[in-house]
Amino acid sequence: MKKKAQKFLIALATGVFLMFLMISFFSTGNSYAQKGGVYYTCPMPEHADVISDKPGKCPKCGMELVTMKRTDENRGCQETYQRDI
Repeated sequence: MKKKAQKFLIALATGVFLMFLMISFFSTGNSYAQKGGVYYTCPMPEHADVISDKPGKCPKCGMELVTMKRTDENRGCQETYQRDI
């Protein structure tokens, strides 16, 4: 009886842990991709991965970041942003 209870508790703990991982993974998504926000990126195509929620300079090349806005062209899992250049 004790072994069944131990196995049950281990299975329950594993299930709760996996559920927590799934919730945290799907809720964060792209942390910069919040709806309605304004974001900034480097104007150089090579630095398109540089995205900030504040204006400033690109950490890779030092250029001023430019605004980018969300487009509704792609409504799939990944949100699409268009650069305002």
